[in-house]
Amino acid sequence: MENIGLILKKVRTSKGIKTKYVYEGILSRSMFYKFENGMSDISLNHFLAVTDRLNIAFNELEGLVDYHDGYKDNLALLMTLHYKGEIESLREYAKQMSDLYKKRA
Repeated sequence: MENIGLILKKVRTSKGIKTKYVYEGILSRSMFYKFENGMSDISLNHFLAVTDRLNIAFNELEGLVDYHDGYKDNLALLMTLHYKGEIESLREYAKQMSDLYKKRA
């Protein structure tokens, strides 16, 4: 699967959006560079803010991402929680995914 940062970089450049517009007030320039180039991940809150700046809805991401290992199911759950405004559930899910990632690392 292609890294989500690289996918969003393609979207940003295809729309002619400058990097500063996307990261300013959300991430540092260096952190955004690392994310866009697949060298680092960002938090769910930052991800939502970046996709908002790029004017990308979650359902649009479905067509951009090559899914594997239940990724589509996870994205569908995130979409549902986001659209329902269930912020605490999103935070709990993000914590669970972070804990799982730490166990695998």
